[in-house]
Amino acid sequence: MASKDPQLTPTELDELLLSNEPLTHSQEAFVKEYVSQQENSLEQQRKEMEAISQQLSELLERKGRLEVSAMKAERDISNCKRLLQLSVSIPTEILQIIFSYSIPSAFGACVRHSSTYSNQPPHSLIYVCRRWRRIALDMPSLWTSFSIRSFSFSRLQIPNATSFREMVKSHYGRSKELPKSLDIDAVSLYPQLGHVKSVITPVFNNEDIEIKNLALRSDILNPLLHGLGTPAELWNPNAFRKVESLVLYSRAASDPSQEEIGIFSPERLKALRRLSFRYGHMLSRGILDTYAIPWKNLTHVAITSWLRIEEWKQFFPKLASLEQGIFYIAVELSDDDPFQVHPVSQHPTLSDLTLIFQTSDDYLAAVAFEPYGFPQLQHLRLGAYQQRLSLSRNHAFFDLHNIQNTLNNLTSLSLCPLSWETPAKNIIEILILTPSLLSLTIGVSTNYDRIFEQFQVDWNGFALVPSLEEFVIDCIPNSSSSSGPSFGTDGDDSPDRTKTRTGPSVAVFLVLTAGGFTGMVKDRWRPLDTISQLKKVSLFLPTGHENLLATVESNLKEEVKEGLDLTVRTSKAPVRWVEPMGRQITHWHEGLVLPEESDCAACLNASR
Repeated sequence: MASKDPQLTPTELDELLLSNEPLTHSQEAFVKEYVSQQENSLEQQRKEMEAISQQLSELLERKGRLEVSAMKAERDISNCKRLLQLSVSIPTEILQIIFSYSIPSAFGACVRHSSTYSNQPPHSLIYVCRRWRRIALDMPSLWTSFSIRSFSFSRLQIPNATSFREMVKSHYGRSKELPKSLDIDAVSLYPQLGHVKSVITPVFNNEDIEIKNLALRSDILNPLLHGLGTPAELWNPNAFRKVESLVLYSRAASDPSQEEIGIFSPERLKALRRLSFRYGHMLSRGILDTYAIPWKNLTHVAITSWLRIEEWKQFFPKLASLEQGIFYIAVELSDDDPFQVHPVSQHPTLSDLTLIFQTSDDYLAAVAFEPYGFPQLQHLRLGAYQQRLSLSRNHAFFDLHNIQNTLNNLTSLSLCPLSWETPAKNIIEILILTPSLLSLTIGVSTNYDRIFEQFQVDWNGFALVPSLEEFVIDCIPNSSSSSGPSFGTDGDDSPDRTKTRTGPSVAVFLVLTAGGFTGMVKDRWRPLDTISQLKKVSLFLPTGHENLLATVESNLKEEVKEGLDLTVRTSKAPVRWVEPMGRQITHWHEGLVLPEESDCAACLNASR
């Protein structure tokens, strides 16, 4: 009999589902009822699962937001901790100073450490942060120079010429009223000549851009100058009238038969006052006449190619307004004509003069100066390359007697480098002609102990250069000396030490002892009424002579306690005699040679 509410146990239900027997009425009613109940239950479970899925989606979304918020919180906490660790907040004024020193000059004398300027001008500063950008854009001094060099690896490559010209205009526009500089260095001349023209044209045709400092450099200079075209083609006739400083640099000499350079003329270079010039290793005869430059108006001239002495004697009188000059002069046997008389030239404003000489192997006569007039000369640097001492030549290399009246007021004198070998008496002859010296630098190959004896005060109260206050010995071999000298390290009674080596550029005669040096310093440290006190002394020697320097320091420790300024150290390169020969020449106002120290901090640190 069928039940109104059929009930089956789970076991009975499983057996029924596995059975193939026909259902009874009660079983059929139960199954139908069971299916209805399970369908209702399944619908309810599906609704619950859908609700749970919605909750899970919301939770996952919330979890994602929390993760992002947590990451930001961690970053902010890290940045805050970093800020808390900063002891000082750098003021804007300090950052401006840092920016000034961190951007090397576009015309730096040290090409190894300043070449990055041409590829990364101060544009790199403005992308660091908003504060740096604001500070850099408000510093006109950072935007006064622009360099056009090899753009093969430059970050300033802009294929669109119009955009590039706008960048140049914007660059100079930030410098406001400060003097502007343009550096053109066509390392690979011909592929870039069109690009150079496209930049020069808007610069020199823009009345708002007045270039005060111009540098033109190339492997061979004349093709660059001729390739730039005539002034009418690229710039207006007044373009060069504001140029005050000019650098002309050619790594090799051009064909001297080329026609005159039409870009330059005395009319276009009316404001020119400073010139740095290099045209290969040796100047061809008459090459200076190719450049129509107002020589008589120039106040600063540096010619760092070798110029034959006879041409120099003819050229030097043209520099009537010269204040500072650097010249490299080649002396050959045929150049020194004792029967040729040169007119006396006056240089009333000349205050600083550097003369470097190099002679041929068979040159025997002394270099005699013409009777020049140097009433204002204060600083003189004399140098001689490959001037070897021999038994057959024991005379002074320089004959300064014709200008001795103009040397009385000389306050600073430098005699270098080590490849100039001369007896001590020749140095003493020069010092006798310069009694008013306050500063003296010597770095030649000679017997220094003999010189030190003349600096000591004698029984009559006299001594060489009585006004001397600073004395520097810089015996560091430079590029002209292939090996270093040797020194005695004994006291005053040590014998002379001479060392002989082979090679045309090697020091072969040099004596310097710790006793001779310290004896001179001690004697001049306690002056008489007519002898000034020696306030500052420096001794620079190559590596390997630390014992000598240690002896000097030990012998002078009492004088140092009393106030003597003493510097003794080894070096890899000359410290005080820094020469432009072989260096990339620069504008005068950025320090070509003066002061007699490297203008590159990286080089200076490397030499110590």
